[in-house]
Amino acid sequence: MQPACPFEPLDRLARFSWDWAPALCDTAHGCADYHRSWSLVRLLELGGALPAGQPFFTRELAEVARGSSRRVLVAGGADTGLTAMTIAAFRAQGSEPELVFVDRCRTTARQNELFAGHLRLPIDVQVCDAAAVDCAPVDAIVAHSFLHLLPHAKREEVIAAWSRVLKPGGRVVMSCAVSHAESDWVRAKDLAQVEQRRLGLQQRAGQAGFEPPVAAEIAATAARFWATSPGQAPALTQANLRASFARAGIEVRHIGLQGVEEVRGPLAITTRETSKRERAEVVAVRL
Repeated sequence: MQPACPFEPLDRLARFSWDWAPALCDTAHGCADYHRSWSLVRLLELGGALPAGQPFFTRELAEVARGSSRRVLVAGGADTGLTAMTIAAFRAQGSEPELVFVDRCRTTARQNELFAGHLRLPIDVQVCDAAAVDCAPVDAIVAHSFLHLLPHAKREEVIAAWSRVLKPGGRVVMSCAVSHAESDWVRAKDLAQVEQRRLGLQQRAGQAGFEPPVAAEIAATAARFWATSPGQAPALTQANLRASFARAGIEVRHIGLQGVEEVRGPLAITTRETSKRERAEVVAVRL
């Protein structure tokens, strides 16, 4: 299957994570099912689609891409999708980024290392807590579908870390899920939808050439993380997001609400009663 992003070798990267996540993921983090199957879900179910918001990221990174210094911190990633979207934004301006990638999981870190090596791009891969990132100053930070999964205190630590490594005038370009109220953090899953999606993924995996037992295992692995509800209290809202950035010396310049996700994310299945969360496109600048 030809992925949507022609320079991301998603077929190979997906098979890498499927084979190696059980050994590379830390069992204490509980991320093995997610990181083992998400790249395959992107490839088989979503046609290799990049994360939602590519026009936004391309537009907001254009000035950095045209600059003499083009250092970008990719702050977390389910796989290589966010890195690919960042590279695509720079290539739209005829340049390449100098990348730093941080994630606490060795599976996604290794995927990004392999991806950058495939493209012969420099990358500093750090396997650590996002709040512990330590690198030379960067011109931009990109993040996607990340902060709302953290407890509030950890969000503040991560944003403070971003402030430490971001150059004055540098920008945070981020897509995140925001809720209307801090109490709206529970995400009850529609298990009927989970089962329907599982069956569809199993069929696609078989059509892609996976043997029936492997296709069934891929679908069952994805269904386990679709059924989880990893929200944290209090929910991420526009108000507490702005306040957390302000405390770190970063000014939020834009929050654009996009409604429901344009592309189904790793954990996007919810019941209608708990679907109040919206995807927000956020631009913030280090003072």
